[in-house]
Amino acid sequence: MIGEIVFLVFIRILSCVTICFPLCSCILRIPDFAGITTFEMEYGHWVNEQNRQITELRTALNAHIGDIELRILVDGMMNHYAEIFRMKSAAAKADVFYVMSGMWKTTAERFFLWIGGFRPSELLKVTVHI
Repeated sequence: MIGEIVFLVFIRILSCVTICFPLCSCILRIPDFAGITTFEMEYGHWVNEQNRQITELRTALNAHIGDIELRILVDGMMNHYAEIFRMKSAAAKADVFYVMSGMWKTTAERFFLWIGGFRPSELLKVTVHI
């Protein structure tokens, strides 16, 4: 089983052709590079918007605005985070290995994932036991 997974990962890296691998009953597709490129661009815009919203929220907190205005800002941020999950979902449909590798994350985010114990290679162990 591990040999099959290693073989699939190797073929995925080569991205040569669409392959049907009958031993594990799965189809390996060429990654959708357009979908990944779109995600990277949208993610860059998302980070810029997040920074703008954080600045706006800090300014509002320092100005001691009312609860209604704060609620509007918080709801906007919650919607903003819902958008990143939608974007990740679309990117995972294009290339799940790209999303799970976390290469689109900042160095600090990858560091904290590593410190926290998350390794993308752990997913291979999970799939072996399925």
